[in-house]
Amino acid sequence: MRQGVRTALDLVTSLGLPAVYLLYVYVVLVAPKSVTDGFWAFFFFDELPSWVRFSAALAPLLVPLVLATGVPGALGRWMAPMRSERLQSLFVWLAAVCALLIFWNFRERRYWGDGPTIVGLFNGSIGRGAIAEVFYWVHALDYLLGVALMKLTQAAWGWPAWEALALLSVLAGVGFVLLLAPTARSLASTPYGRAFVFCLPLTMGASQLWFGHIEHYPRVTVFMLATMLTAVRYLQKGRGAWAVFLVATVTLTAHPLSLCLAPGLCLLPFLGPHGVRGRFGFWVRALVPALVYLAGFFVVSRLLGAGDVVLNPWGMRFYVLPEEFTAIHVWNVLQNWLLTAPLGAALIGFDALRLKRAWRDPIFAILAVWTLSFVPFTLLFNHGMARLREWSLFAPAALPFALFVAYGHARYAEQAHSARVRGLAALVLSASFTIPWVASNYLHDKRPALQVAGNESDQENIRRGILTPTRNAMRP
Repeated sequence: MRQGVRTALDLVTSLGLPAVYLLYVYVVLVAPKSVTDGFWAFFFFDELPSWVRFSAALAPLLVPLVLATGVPGALGRWMAPMRSERLQSLFVWLAAVCALLIFWNFRERRYWGDGPTIVGLFNGSIGRGAIAEVFYWVHALDYLLGVALMKLTQAAWGWPAWEALALLSVLAGVGFVLLLAPTARSLASTPYGRAFVFCLPLTMGASQLWFGHIEHYPRVTVFMLATMLTAVRYLQKGRGAWAVFLVATVTLTAHPLSLCLAPGLCLLPFLGPHGVRGRFGFWVRALVPALVYLAGFFVVSRLLGAGDVVLNPWGMRFYVLPEEFTAIHVWNVLQNWLLTAPLGAALIGFDALRLKRAWRDPIFAILAVWTLSFVPFTLLFNHGMARLREWSLFAPAALPFALFVAYGHARYAEQAHSARVRGLAALVLSASFTIPWVASNYLHDKRPALQVAGNESDQENIRRGILTPTRNAMRP
C-alpha cells in the first residue's frame, strides 16, 4: 500500500512539473487577468513591460541550465567553510542589512486596504488619535509601536506619519529575516535544507508586507514566526513552554487573527517530550507569564489613553451560511492563496507526504495543524470583503503553509538528493512571481492610479448576476 502511494506521488510529480510550468506561462502571458476579471492574483503582470512578463515566464527554465554548469556545486564548496557560528552570524546580519536596503528602497507606492485611513488615524486628521480610537484594541500592540516610531521619527527628522509607518513595516521585514535563520536551523539539519527553509518564505507573495506596506499585518506575521519558532524549540528540547505562550500572547495583542495559532499551541502538552503527564502543571507554568503580560499591557494602555475594550468595532461577520458558499467566493479565496503563498509550493507540496511516519513527527504535526487552522479564516472571514484590495489581511496565513512545505521538502531532500532540483525550481518559480508583484506596487506612482470602487462585495456581484470574481473590486 505504502509503495503504491509513493509510486502515485512519483507519477504526479513527474507529470506535474511540466503541467505547473505550462499553466504558469499561460496565466502570465495569455490568460485574462485584469483587476476586474479572470486570474486577478496575476493582474500586475499586465501593468509591467512585456520583457518583464517574458523574463518571469522563462526564469524557471533556467534552473536546469544553471545546474548543468556546476554552479550549485561550486557554491556548496564555497559555503562549506561557513559552518562556524561566527561566519554564519555574519552572513545572517549581512542578509538583514541587505534586506533593510531592499525593503526601504523598493517600498510600495500603492495604498492597499485601510492604508489611507490608518495614516489619517495616526496623523490626527481622522478621529481622536490612534490610541483613543475604538479600533485600538483590535491591534493594540501594533498601534503602540506605530505611535512610538512616528513620534521618534517626527522628532528626529520631521517625517510624516505615512513614512514612519512604512519604516515600521520595513523593520518588521528585517526582524523576519533575522528570525528565519534560527528557524531554518531548527527545521532542517543539512546546509541545503536550511538554505531552502530560509529562502522559501522570502519568495512568498506575502513578502510584499515588508516593502513599506501600511497596514497592521507585517508585525503580526513576524510575531507569528517567533511564536512558531519557540514552539518548535519546545518540542525539540522540552523546555520553555512559558516562552511559547508569552510570545503567542504578544502576537495576539498585535492582531487577533493570530488566534488561528491556538489549535497548534493546545497540542503542545500532547506532542511535547513529556507527553500528557502533568498537564495541569504545564498549563500553570505556561499561562501565568502570559496572563501577567496581558494585565500589564491593559494597565499601560489605559494609562496612555485607550478607551473601553472593543474587539469588533465594525460588527464584522466571522462566518458565512452554507448557501453563501458561491463559486465566486471560493475562487477569490483561492486567488488570495495564489497571491500570498509561495507559488513554487506546487512543485514540492507532495514531498511532505513522502516522509516515512511523518505524522509521528511532532514538528510535522504542529505545522500541518497551523496550516489547516488558517484555511477556515481565509474562507469564512468577512464574506463580502474585496479580496484583492484586502489581500494583506490574509497574507499571514501563507506563513505556516510556507514553513510546512519547506520543512517537508527539506526533510525529504535529506533522503532523495534529486529532489533538490525541484526545490531550486520552486524557489525560482516563486521569485519570478513575487518580484514583479513587488515591482508593480513600487512603480505605482509612475502609472495611472487604480481607483477603488465603492461597493466591492461578492454579494453585490451575485445580486447583479455577474459570475466573475471580484467584478468591481478595482477599476483601472
